[in-house]
Amino acid sequence: MNRPEFEKQLAILRERIAELPAEQRESLERLALETVARHEEISRSSLQGHRAVERLELAFEQFRDAVARLMSLAQSAREALASPPPIAPPEPGLN
Repeated sequence: MNRPEFEKQLAILRERIAELPAEQRESLERLALETVARHEEISRSSLQGHRAVERLELAFEQFRDAVARLMSLAQSAREALASPPPIAPPEPGLN
């Protein structure tokens, strides 16, 4: 439930609580306050979770890019080792 929906439902609930006898109102108002605190905690935790997932997705993307670069370097190294440069014949008179 998003914040506006929660506040709307809470306002309706508090209106109904206000109509009750005083001995019932106190405990229900306390419960309403606890519910608000829990909702805020859940909202904060949810936001933190979303941010953590976004950071993880970015880290995976960076990891994938690094692996692709490493694979390209490894392929270049394999090709260089598979075809070494030709050895130049010694120049005359240097023996």
